[in-house]
Amino acid sequence: MMNKMKKILCIVGKSGSGKSISAEYIKKQYNINMVQSLTDRKPRYKGENGHTFISHKAFDNINKDDMIAYTKFGDNRYCCRHQDLVQNNTYIIDPTGLKYLKETYCGLYDITSVYIHRLDELKKIDSDRLLRDKDKYFLPEDYYNHNINNNKNYSDLFTRLDQIITEVFK
Repeated sequence: MMNKMKKILCIVGKSGSGKSISAEYIKKQYNINMVQSLTDRKPRYKGENGHTFISHKAFDNINKDDMIAYTKFGDNRYCCRHQDLVQNNTYIIDPTGLKYLKETYCGLYDITSVYIHRLDELKKIDSDRLLRDKDKYFLPEDYYNHNINNNKNYSDLFTRLDQIITEVFK
């Protein structure tokens, strides 16, 4: 009998592309939880979802062997550990983390990647976040299992997510 690997849906996209709203939709619609990655950055606003905010010292004390993904944006570090995937299947991740996860743990996890594109002029974020993304998104489109253009409305985004969820978690 073949062991079933843990499925992980990795959502990738530049700042303001719709990653968080996609993960929240998947949680609400399908009860598929999102990984709360660990980060030593400060929250952008009270009650920000998607991360567990810890101190720099606490981040330094994370066992590196337990990390399955790690990245750094500016002076802020982010990671995910194996234990973070026990109850969670959706993970917002950057290309560096995705590449490492796929290359290192493809035999342990069934990884499906989704890249969400959005035109810069449609994003509701500050220019610093747009600049921070420069050169971080280096993987070609065909590296991802699915690509979504999120340039119209959320209804189109959610319809495409429904198709992907049906395929991945059937």
